[in-house]
Amino acid sequence: MVLIKRSIQPIDDGIIDRIIDRELTKDSEKIKIRIKHSFYTSGAYDWIICFNAFDLKNAKKFVEIVAKLFEGYISDLHLIEELFAAQKCGIVNPEIDKLKEFFGS
Repeated sequence: MVLIKRSIQPIDDGIIDRIIDRELTKDSEKIKIRIKHSFYTSGAYDWIICFNAFDLKNAKKFVEIVAKLFEGYISDLHLIEELFAAQKCGIVNPEIDKLKEFFGS
């Protein structure tokens, strides 16, 4: 996933149109990235995008696309890789005991 913090630059209609027209989705499909969720949020970050990537190299390419597409309107980006899901969609991971492997227990 990528966490996005906006800059103080006022958002113009062109940027909103890019979001509505799904330009990021179109550009990301070219590098075989599938956006699963895209959220406008309140808090430390203003937007969160969850996506599937083949590998970390591809995920970094996606972050570069985001940065370029919204250049000047982003002050901070953080790429985060999910390592272990304890619960998804309200369902507890049936292999939750394997979480011990991540903490050396």
